[in-house]
Amino acid sequence: TVHYRIHVEDGEIPDFEADANAGSGTEKEFLVIGLVPGMENELEITLNAEDGTAVQTVSFRVEAPETASGYNVVLEETQGESSQELTDGLYYTLGIQGYYGHMFLFDNDGVLRYEMLLDGYKPDRVLFDGEDMVCCVSANQIGKISPLGKVTNLYTMNGYVMHHDFCYGEDGTLLVLATRKNARDSGVMDRVLEIDMETGTVTEIVDLRRILPDYYAETEKVTETDPFFWQAGTRDWIHVNTIDYMDDDSIVLSARETSTIVKIQDLHGEPALCYLIGDAAYWEGTGYEEYSYEKVGDFADQYGQHTVTVVEEDGMEEGTYYLMMYDNNYYANSTRTDDYEPVLPDSVSTDLMGDEKPSHVYWYLVNENQGTYELVWSFDVPYSSIVSSVQIVGDNYVVNSGVSNVFGEYDSEGNLIRQFGYECTMQGYRVMKDTFEGYWFS
Repeated sequence: TVHYRIHVEDGEIPDFEADANAGSGTEKEFLVIGLVPGMENELEITLNAEDGTAVQTVSFRVEAPETASGYNVVLEETQGESSQELTDGLYYTLGIQGYYGHMFLFDNDGVLRYEMLLDGYKPDRVLFDGEDMVCCVSANQIGKISPLGKVTNLYTMNGYVMHHDFCYGEDGTLLVLATRKNARDSGVMDRVLEIDMETGTVTEIVDLRRILPDYYAETEKVTETDPFFWQAGTRDWIHVNTIDYMDDDSIVLSARETSTIVKIQDLHGEPALCYLIGDAAYWEGTGYEEYSYEKVGDFADQYGQHTVTVVEEDGMEEGTYYLMMYDNNYYANSTRTDDYEPVLPDSVSTDLMGDEKPSHVYWYLVNENQGTYELVWSFDVPYSSIVSSVQIVGDNYVVNSGVSNVFGEYDSEGNLIRQFGYECTMQGYRVMKDTFEGYWFS
């Protein structure tokens, strides 16, 4: 096996140590992750025998170049009240505005340990396929990248551009959120593509205009005076930002523009609406009232939610599961043509750029047998009107509040362990974490 340690002559930057994923043969080859950009790094590599004893140690110095992006090497750090340990791994950014085309990876001390260069677009999501990493590499391409940085496959979506998210579907496929280019109706962020990872075949599997045709007909283009003014000229009528696949051949979508969680069933048969979860008053008079699940309990619904994730646990009754999400707690709509005005709880914000009201991590218990949902747990996080993410890592939560320009790790009780501030022009899309074991590390 191979172990390495990186040391820099800076009292504020701790050493970085890792067991390299260097292969099983006698010849070892691996990518050194952890060099601090713009500094002289002392790299110590140790070869170990099968019993763990050191066979050989070599040391040399690497003058690492500055970052290609010019990004900060060390993030601002704030300690939380929780004494829980941070999980192992590297935090990785999935779209820092002003730095699209770069994925930054930081250690638990907020030190930049790797800068991955992409083709001007954000990675959106990181998955793994065998030994390869899968992420967006340009606006219409997803790439498979080997542990040594070689692109082993490219999946190109001609006629489409991606946005926000993708996930695994059935039988080695990818399900990708996309916009059809040059659509005559200017509709955006309302398609789901399926990619066969063996053949590279791309199929449009869902057009949300066909799932919600009556509602779509009552929407219009965004204007320069609307809340989401940066989408002016487009018909951003539903704005799907997250997709998660379920084993019953269905998908759960987060639709930000409607502050609704949408489930579509029979994906490979006749895709159809299964339910709508959110403020039921939003759908009254649209013709889709019957699909709104009933809220159990007294709580504010989610508004402008992101990273809606299906969580199934052993022992749960069939037809029940949890939905975990980042509840932005922000309501706005730029595309409805009727005179609908929501009656919002006092706790919900309509402030795009800042508010004393927090965002939340929400856990819903969904019961499809009874057509209900209830809030079973939540905790407050820094406010972010748009973007943002939550991810379970071990027993902790990694949360990015994109408009507040911070990400943090929280314990199982929702108490902050450590928080990092980052630089961007407006917001950071997502920040997640992984050990990268089996990829860069063993």
